[in-house]
Amino acid sequence: MFLGFSLGTQSPQLKSSKNLTTRTSISAPLMATTLRELDKKVLEARISDLFSMIWYVEHTGDSYGELNEMKVLLNMYFACRYHLGERVCDELFKMFNEVEFKGLLDASEKPKVICLRVNALKTSRQRLRRTLLEKGVLIEPLSWTQDGLAILIGSSHVHETPEYLNGHCMFQDTRSFLTVMTLDPKENEKIVDVDGLGEGATHIASLMNNRGSVQACAIVESKEKLKAACKLMGINIVKWYSGLQKLCDALEKDPADKVLLDAPCSCSRTNKITRNCDSVTAPSTFSDVKWYAKLQKGHILSVIDMVKPGGYIVYSTCSPMISENEAIINYALKMRDVEVVDTGLELGYPGLNEFRGQKFQASFQKMRRFYPSTHGIDVCFIAKLKKRSNSKPKSKQGRVLKRRIASTDDKKEIKIRKLS
Repeated sequence: MFLGFSLGTQSPQLKSSKNLTTRTSISAPLMATTLRELDKKVLEARISDLFSMIWYVEHTGDSYGELNEMKVLLNMYFACRYHLGERVCDELFKMFNEVEFKGLLDASEKPKVICLRVNALKTSRQRLRRTLLEKGVLIEPLSWTQDGLAILIGSSHVHETPEYLNGHCMFQDTRSFLTVMTLDPKENEKIVDVDGLGEGATHIASLMNNRGSVQACAIVESKEKLKAACKLMGINIVKWYSGLQKLCDALEKDPADKVLLDAPCSCSRTNKITRNCDSVTAPSTFSDVKWYAKLQKGHILSVIDMVKPGGYIVYSTCSPMISENEAIINYALKMRDVEVVDTGLELGYPGLNEFRGQKFQASFQKMRRFYPSTHGIDVCFIAKLKKRSNSKPKSKQGRVLKRRIASTDDKKEIKIRKLS
């Protein structure tokens, strides 16, 4: 039985109307209230049953009822089981099939492999691994990066080791590894890191052998902790800013070679799917997505303006939503003279160049998407742009179009990932 009606028959409500939209809007509030009262195991069982029903209908042509009705009900079950908005589920079902979507959310609830980043200024990965193994920490190299280690057993002891306390390593999530790898910082470059967390700045400085300049934007709460981390790791080329506008002003006459923008997104909030950082696999409501997309448009234009012609911009989010990823890059291509270039990453799925009738450039396939169910990496989108010139589009009156930098103060405080 499904909420009082059998699998083999339609409910009186479903039979009474041929208009699915109207029928859903009438029954949804009552049904959603009922679904919220169900526990996790019951919802899992009903999702599994609906999977079987949908598969049977799609492969045999026989029907227990209308296929669309079953998918609407499945959408409600997913929203309640994983605490997501129904509109969000609807959007993601257009990107993934039912099995892929469930696999993505289930994988996000599993324990995360905790990673360490080796500080190449003080030690090597091989030496650090050997030392930690001797102290009872089971640790293995990450195959896709030269300075990453995955802790299998004993992560709680790492904080107490002399190696950690002396700045030979630090905890870092996989997404941060990937974005810095895409940026590809070199010695003596001028790099900007726009990331409220700020852990990317220390990684960038380490890869630059502490030669050059790194200007980083971090939230006030993390600033002092990050300064202490730099001192501990032997890094003295990082200058910290408390706001994006201050950073923009500082770079107006002396632009950077490269910028890393880890954009605030609808999934950078504390939630039950946090694992080891305050990020979730999917946003709770679609209004969050729209609000953050507006914020991201302002941010990406601001960081493009920080870079000199010929320089590079890496844009990243922890959201799977197209409106926060490919759509933002598409907007940037219209508003600034930039082009999409290869990320240099061998991992990940290519970006999407078509969605719901909207077509993007073929170059969007050079972007990368990551999912925990496939890659063992938190949900992540990465794109790399090259700035060709400083030209900007003009309005009909001949004025250069500008966007105000949206402030996170416009909304209640955004909780972002914290340093371990």
